[in-house]
Amino acid sequence: MAISCDKQTFLHYVNNTLSTYRKGQDYHNYLDIMRQRRQYGLGYLLGKESFFRLLYQTLIKWNMNSRGAKLVPFSDFVKTIQDSKEEIMQLAGFSLEQINDSELRIVLQRIRSLFDRVTIMKSRL
Repeated sequence: MAISCDKQTFLHYVNNTLSTYRKGQDYHNYLDIMRQRRQYGLGYLLGKESFFRLLYQTLIKWNMNSRGAKLVPFSDFVKTIQDSKEEIMQLAGFSLEQINDSELRIVLQRIRSLFDRVTIMKSRL
């Protein structure tokens, strides 16, 4: 399947999810996160405690800190993301709507690296 088909399918599901899922405070938090990113830029926001608090609270609203899922303490959450700021900023330069096949490989490699290093959830071990 060509990447354009993959992107179209992905965007279809994103739009469907946005129209039917999470309409409470968590949705408003998400919209605020996206608004701040457009208004101030990610580089600036990754230096602001208030932005991290909004991210953390949004994850809590998304049930990422209940039942079996537990977030790391807030200070650890901030540190793990700030320690990966350079890679996050590199990824922020890509757009799903405009990415080509060679860029997709780069993005996937960087996402895998971040996934391995950024620890926002407590381990069950």
